[in-house]
Amino acid sequence: SGSQVAASQIDFSEISDKALSVGERSEMTARNITVSGAGTGAAAKDGSLLVLTDAQINRVQFAGLTAYIKKAEHGAAEIIAQKVTIADADDSAEPAIAQLGSRITLDGVAIKPRDLDVDALYETVMRKGGK
Repeated sequence: SGSQVAASQIDFSEISDKALSVGERSEMTARNITVSGAGTGAAAKDGSLLVLTDAQINRVQFAGLTAYIKKAEHGAAEIIAQKVTIADADDSAEPAIAQLGSRITLDGVAIKPRDLDVDALYETVMRKGGK
């Protein structure tokens, strides 16, 4: 909660949930990140900001990037992604999902926010312990 984190040159492999997860009004700057197999590549939630640069996100099952509210008291989240490649995802996976009120920009292009049932996500694709 309220953390400021910098991460660089990290490889994530076969993560059942989220490779990067920033929450509760924290800020993370991440550079040179590789994700090879995850539920979600990177998530920002609950008033947090993730600035992600020079990343490769491969083989996700749900989404490459997600920004949403899990705890309403913290508010919306934001991801600013530059030079991020999302590839070889499952057929049902999406490159980026932003809940209404939250924001994701991918190489300067805003992802259109949409209604998202976060409680349902945590009962299914983001369930602790995997699927």
